[in-house]
Amino acid sequence: MKARQKRHKCPKCGKYYVDYPALSRVDNKTEICPDCGVVEVIDSYRFFHRSKDELMRFKTFQKLCFASILSVSSSEKSLL
Repeated sequence: MKARQKRHKCPKCGKYYVDYPALSRVDNKTEICPDCGVVEVIDSYRFFHRSKDELMRFKTFQKLCFASILSVSSSEKSLL
């Protein structure tokens, strides 16, 4: 007689799965489906293995965003 496998619902994509869960890289405690686990691994690999040009563009974008946040007046912040 075959043992019945427990079904899990992935909190990330909402699909049901019966395989072993993967540990999310976002918070290191949430169990997600293996497919979402693979997607997180690929995303983290892409993030850490970008070219120098991509990193420079990303850092410049961050600085521009931060500068625009600092330039928002207190009355405008209440609208956000």
